[in-house]
Amino acid sequence: MKGILFLIALLSTTYANAGLLLEPYVGYNVTAIERGTDGTAAKGLMVGGRVGYTFLSTLFIAFDYSTGELSWEPEGGVDVELEGTMTRMGITAGADIPIAPLRAWAGYYKADYIPSGSGYKYKAEDGSGYKLGLGITVLPVIDINLEYFSGEYDTLNDVSVTDLKEKGLMVSISAPFDL
Repeated sequence: MKGILFLIALLSTTYANAGLLLEPYVGYNVTAIERGTDGTAAKGLMVGGRVGYTFLSTLFIAFDYSTGELSWEPEGGVDVELEGTMTRMGITAGADIPIAPLRAWAGYYKADYIPSGSGYKYKAEDGSGYKLGLGITVLPVIDINLEYFSGEYDTLNDVSVTDLKEKGLMVSISAPFDL
């Protein structure tokens, strides 16, 4: 009986560790934004990070923030190239898969796109959506990630809208530190 209790105590301490997760990342974002039959392609470099909590050695939950200067190439009704800042922030939960060097996560985010420079201003605000990600560990502290996201914006140029949608991918390199 003492042996079983010792084994249970040993196993529970092995899996009961918890820590601070710090994960900076940099990636390339490609987003398709559609409104009715008009659409745009937003592309550019994004930087960000996750700050959260790891538990049970494999699970994590984190605040996720990313921002970047994107260039949009509108099609349809607007034929002017646009530039501006895309910002996404939200919550992400995921797991390290112990039998392979893989990580998987899902998250909810809020997003805004604020144009820069002069000319046509295409400001999309009050966006929200979900994201799904998969990462592979290539070195002990370096992951290569692929993230799919899909969302909708509620405001376009300070006017309420219901049909402005985004879908896209981001390929990134991250350095997850579990302290």
